[in-house]
Amino acid sequence: MATYDKRANTRGASINSIINQLDSLYVIDNSAATKDRADNAKFSVLDSIQEHCYVFLLDDDLIYPGNYIENTINFIEYYGCIVTYHGRKLLGENLNYYRGHKSFHCLNNVTTDQAIDVCGTGVTAFSTKYFHPLNLKDAPDLRMSDLVFSLEAAKQKKQIGLLSHEAGWIKHIDNKETIFGSESHKCKRQNEIANEIYKLNLI
Repeated sequence: MATYDKRANTRGASINSIINQLDSLYVIDNSAATKDRADNAKFSVLDSIQEHCYVFLLDDDLIYPGNYIENTINFIEYYGCIVTYHGRKLLGENLNYYRGHKSFHCLNNVTTDQAIDVCGTGVTAFSTKYFHPLNLKDAPDLRMSDLVFSLEAAKQKKQIGLLSHEAGWIKHIDNKETIFGSESHKCKRQNEIANEIYKLNLI
């Protein structure tokens, strides 16, 4: 989980919702770090993992249900891929990343399991036996962790599966600052990365 000082009012509730389901929880506070990696900080621990394990990427403004970890591990094993509850199916090249593709929201009802191109890294998990990306924390594109992660998955030909779930299963803690709010009006770089992912997934 990556966080910073302006999320101090949300991260406690988020941590409390998930901590008892995990063996270990790593919270990287960009406000206290020597280098602000923004949302890419959530990838920091990946470089030091040596053993095979399940990795859960988390957001500091979500409330996770009590069966989140158990439910998600079952689907990782069933499908054998990266799994997520949020993301996008890319519909073509040169489309607006935020508004030109088919999106699925972790807070809303998703009726069917399906393959998608871009996951939402706040609700994504995988086994390191299947996918173990390295050096993502140092990616130059900030506030784009969904695209950074999904681009690496596309390069390695790893599938991302969107999991069905009911609205309200995952809950959001209201806060004033979101990546969508700050980035959705200026998404030239996001469009470029989405184009690359789309072309890689066609091959």
